[in-house]
Amino acid sequence: MMKRVIVYLILSALFFNIILTGKVHYKNRNLYSDSSGSEFQKKNPSIKSVLMTKEDSYLGDKDPKIRINQSFQQIDSISEGQIQILTYHYTAADSIGFYDDDEHDFHLCCTEELLDKEINCALGQVIYDSKHISPKVIHFDGTGKAQEISFTITPLISGVYYTTYFNCGTNSTIEINGTASSKNPFGYLSADWYPFLWFFGILSIAYLLLGLVWGILSLIYYKKLLMVQNCIGVVILLGLIECLTWYFDSVVYNSNGEFNFGAVLTGIFAATLKRTLSRVLVLIVCMGYGVVKADLGGTTRYRIIIMAVLYFLASGLQQYSSYSQRIGDNDNIFLFFSTVVIFPVAILDTTFYWWIFLSVLRTIQQLSLRKNVVKLQMYKRFFVVLIASGIFAALIIIYQFLLMFISDGVDTYWKTWWMFDAAWNILYFFILTAICIIWRPTSNNTRYAFVESDDQEIILQPMRSNKNEFDIDGIGDIDLTIDLPSFTLDDDEEIVDEVSKMD
Repeated sequence: MMKRVIVYLILSALFFNIILTGKVHYKNRNLYSDSSGSEFQKKNPSIKSVLMTKEDSYLGDKDPKIRINQSFQQIDSISEGQIQILTYHYTAADSIGFYDDDEHDFHLCCTEELLDKEINCALGQVIYDSKHISPKVIHFDGTGKAQEISFTITPLISGVYYTTYFNCGTNSTIEINGTASSKNPFGYLSADWYPFLWFFGILSIAYLLLGLVWGILSLIYYKKLLMVQNCIGVVILLGLIECLTWYFDSVVYNSNGEFNFGAVLTGIFAATLKRTLSRVLVLIVCMGYGVVKADLGGTTRYRIIIMAVLYFLASGLQQYSSYSQRIGDNDNIFLFFSTVVIFPVAILDTTFYWWIFLSVLRTIQQLSLRKNVVKLQMYKRFFVVLIASGIFAALIIIYQFLLMFISDGVDTYWKTWWMFDAAWNILYFFILTAICIIWRPTSNNTRYAFVESDDQEIILQPMRSNKNEFDIDGIGDIDLTIDLPSFTLDDDEEIVDEVSKMD
């Protein structure tokens, strides 16, 4: 078990892993000469395919296929030799290479030193020991002529397959041109991505229904709409555009195996803009903008704008880098950005969440001191939504980490791993739906709005008494009890009626 994990991590570090969800075009891709042990510096091209047999497939009656149609050219040193292409199921990954326990060194290629240690391998070839690995050899005759190869492999079991290139038999850098493709019984989509086609289709319908309901209510009470409610409508529209874009792009890709670059950019832009605006929307709502206060203040406004711009740029770059790797563009610049931008995105997300949490607590505090029953009830409900979503998100993260520690890697859960990505979309839709319910347009829409009596924000200053000294500054020193209210659509109207009777 431990040996498999070590070898898996080493192979992951050595090879480019790209998810082959259709066709990958290689143009002037370099395959460098491999050396043994710790001297190995270059990363080998490696294609990842997730395939299902026709017996296990959702749809279709054809066998899955992996097709390679490529040419190979020596570019810096012409000599006789050979390179190898290995195609294998992920469970056979630990049979590639040799890990020397004595020297704590990993060897990919067979050398004379390893032969002296009576290791079972062929000089100048990659080391492997499994009947489940399908090898292909490309020979160079020393004339400098490009060598071509075309072959098809039919996987016998469902799962994750890798096609990896090794250059153990030459000292030359090999230039690869051509295409590599994989196809499932249902089409070109990867088996681990195919469920997203249906997921985005269903989520598109959900956004459409939510948008129709919100649009109808907005038309009925259009004279009383608040700025926050208009922003909610924009976020719903962006969510619908994002889901429709990914759905139709997946349908087209499943048919021909080619990405539509314009559709992908549209989806990335809509997704990034939606994520950014939704965070800003939740933040200003929690600050009480338009409800408790008429203005956020110059300093706070500029901070929010700066945070939003930074998040939009970092998140957009992260998504585009991930997309570039999916289609096989593994240039160092994209690998660098996809790795590096994870940290600023995580930091900005954490800052947003912490700011939102503190803001909603402060707003609840202000409403409690003013005894504003209607608005206080509304913000208590939203606080419950935030707590519930935070707990749900924490459980997802913890469960993912546990799976990674107790298993041999993500490939083991290729059938269900898509659910984790889907869970974040479901959580986002749940929070948006809750906001729509709480801030829905009604005939009593003014219950949300800021009024002049709310303009004087209560500033809690240090106070002294003859008997005791105490300071009240911020949230920490106030006993704020938040009851968990139930969600019914008519609660707010009932509260308004009760307050009116008291008046």
